[in-house]
Amino acid sequence: MKTQNELELIAECILQIEEKLGWGDSSNWHSEVFIELSETIQHQTKVLLSPTTLKRVWGKVTYKSSPSISTLNALSQFIGFENWRDFKNNQNKN
Repeated sequence: MKTQNELELIAECILQIEEKLGWGDSSNWHSEVFIELSETIQHQTKVLLSPTTLKRVWGKVTYKSSPSISTLNALSQFIGFENWRDFKNNQNKN
């Protein structure tokens, strides 16, 4: 289980991804958008995150577990960080 701070960091990571993409409010995203996001992340990071995994991270699919570290690493890399630890360290500096 992630701490409240970790959950806030995940939410910040999602926000930064949405800002980078400029695809509008993610509450309006449908399955095709998550397929495109999966492909976009794979193209940039060489890591494949399934559309279902991305839907879980965005809260579109009910899932009790937190994202894996490999998922968080890929999302962090997508927005220009080395990995999840680098993302967290940079957020804590702000």
